[in-house]
Amino acid sequence: MNRPPSSSAPDDPGFPNVPCLTLPLPVAGVHSAVTARPADASDRSRAPSLVSGCSGLHPEAVHQLRQVHGATVRTVDASPLVAHTAGDALITLDSGVAICVRVADCAPVVLTTADGRGIGIVHAGWRGARADAPGAAVAALCTLTGCGPGELWAAIGPALGPCCFEVGPEVAADFPARLVRSEAGRLLLDLPGAIALHLETAGLRTDRIDRSRAVCTLCNRDAPGGLSFHSYRGSAGGPARNLAFIVKGPAR
Repeated sequence: MNRPPSSSAPDDPGFPNVPCLTLPLPVAGVHSAVTARPADASDRSRAPSLVSGCSGLHPEAVHQLRQVHGATVRTVDASPLVAHTAGDALITLDSGVAICVRVADCAPVVLTTADGRGIGIVHAGWRGARADAPGAAVAALCTLTGCGPGELWAAIGPALGPCCFEVGPEVAADFPARLVRSEAGRLLLDLPGAIALHLETAGLRTDRIDRSRAVCTLCNRDAPGGLSFHSYRGSAGGPARNLAFIVKGPAR
């Protein structure tokens, strides 16, 4: 079991009102975090107000997708996303907007260029990892910005960990053997490891992929200090979600 780091977004003036765990990206002007209880989002309609409370942005500046566990990447620009647009990754060059995903055992992944000009966010569970949603987001962000993948930074947030992510043999067969271990007759998948491998394969440098916040959502449902996370499996499929988001530049 691993516990969330003690540092959290309430200490960051960029996230004043909602308990959050910062997802560290060492680029000036880029901020990202994932909400921790009691800031929960069981449906898409609550996300804008919750991210607004974290970031100080107007709810209309918050963008999200109808997540489908795939690898489709959408771009946020001057044209607003159509309601219920499907996809699992968002990228943007715009300042003063927040792009977000809803998670509960799936991992949030945030991306930024080294100069902070372009940012991205990915929702990736085992299906998204199998479909290479992280790699698709890297490729799209590089195309949008003209940067090479070696210039990007990434951080992986809380997800079901290799201590708890039991999968069947049909799922395990889709991942490299080194990411699956057998314990007491169970097969356990290292989802953050799979995501990191996809990021590296897409061209990111290993030392630019931060996994320090990839704590297990199941182990940390009742973590101390107010930083606990929803687990879909731990709640028997309950509807609650946490929100991960990334913003750059001043709020509108």
